[in-house]
Amino acid sequence: GVSDKKSNNIDVEINIIDEYPNTMKDEFEDERIDKLLALEDDSEMVEIRKEALVCEIVRELPDPCDKILWGFYRDGFSMKTLAEMYNYKNEGSVKVTKHRCSEKFRLRFIELSKRIF
Repeated sequence: GVSDKKSNNIDVEINIIDEYPNTMKDEFEDERIDKLLALEDDSEMVEIRKEALVCEIVRELPDPCDKILWGFYRDGFSMKTLAEMYNYKNEGSVKVTKHRCSEKFRLRFIELSKRIF
């Protein structure tokens, strides 16, 4: 499946993702971003560089992306908790914001990782 691919197959993976309807695409993107932020199964050197890259990208993202992505992926807060913490009307609002932020993160990661890896 898509999730088995290593990060150096980024282009291939995106083409696969784009062929799925939106609901599937969201799940795949979230899964990919989970993996990027969890920094799974890579050699130690790549992992160190990837971790630095992930941190740099999240820090550069406009507010509230940094807070929401860290809160969700690193700290494991639920949408409900994030909504309360950052005064969103409801979980749906946070979800939409997280999705937009994830998309910004994904594009930036692809752009930068081409230079690094």
